[in-house]
Amino acid sequence: MARKTVSFGQLLDYINAPPEKGAALLHNFGPTTESRSALEAELLDNSRYLPSRKNGNVLYHEILSFSDLDRARVTPAVLENLTRAYLSLRAPSALAYGRAHFNTSCPHVHLLISANDLGSSRRKRLSRAEFERIKRDLERYQHEHYPTLTHSLVHSRTEQPSRPRRKRREGERAHRHRAQGKQTLTRKEELRGLMLHALTKAVSGEQLLDLLAAEGIRLHCRGRTVTLEDGSQPSGRRYRLATLGIEEPFWKAVRQWEAIPDRLKSLEALEHDRARKRWAELGFREELLSVLQGAPASSPEREMQERLSLLALIEAERRSKSRAAPDR
Repeated sequence: MARKTVSFGQLLDYINAPPEKGAALLHNFGPTTESRSALEAELLDNSRYLPSRKNGNVLYHEILSFSDLDRARVTPAVLENLTRAYLSLRAPSALAYGRAHFNTSCPHVHLLISANDLGSSRRKRLSRAEFERIKRDLERYQHEHYPTLTHSLVHSRTEQPSRPRRKRREGERAHRHRAQGKQTLTRKEELRGLMLHALTKAVSGEQLLDLLAAEGIRLHCRGRTVTLEDGSQPSGRRYRLATLGIEEPFWKAVRQWEAIPDRLKSLEALEHDRARKRWAELGFREELLSVLQGAPASSPEREMQERLSLLALIEAERRSKSRAAPDR
């Protein structure tokens, strides 16, 4: 996030604000730079080398964030090591200041990076291709040194993202609200939570639609594209499941629902096969075999009752044969 105004002090205060933060990380600062005023003064002095230019970048605010599923493994030492590796790739000669934040479910590091190298009059500009290469190099470094951080991969993962996609302005607004102690959930995030809750409760597509309808949400499918229509908004705004980060959980649930009839048939065939084998082992009367060949149950409750009755009949026959056996 590039800034075109000299706002070093404001960003330093923001980075240092949360009580749940790690140690300060200084990159290319002088040995005596420790206080907030000294940091701001050195950043200002270095920015004066830049020629005045309209819409010219003065500093960058960048964030390294990790999955909440890796939170137990992302220690302050790991964050510092990965941050220094990032700075060596991204801004080896620029001024940079950072702190790790632990005030959210996802551990992350905020960085302030000067737009020019130390004592340079040229702005350091990265093309999209160069920045992409730096991120991939950092991920390779992370995978090599911290292979257990399997959930904090971006470029080498094969699964669909499990987090909602956020536009830049949405992320910045969430950061401002969090700093002010306000509710940070957007309507998009609320819809994502409602959909995930419905997926955990539903055992069929029909039940999923009923649960969503109770919340004023409609589901629309066009091929493989699935959207949620928000009935609470007059415009009926729609959100793609891919944008909400829940496309893969949805299709996984659909595949499970489609497999239920086949699984029930397989279980029924397996139970009948086991009963026949047990019947033959105990030598039960042939005329009772018709119980196993009766009409299929018309409901799960009736099917369960018939199976229990069959088990009781088998057990009674076994006891009868045991009593009739001569003593040895």
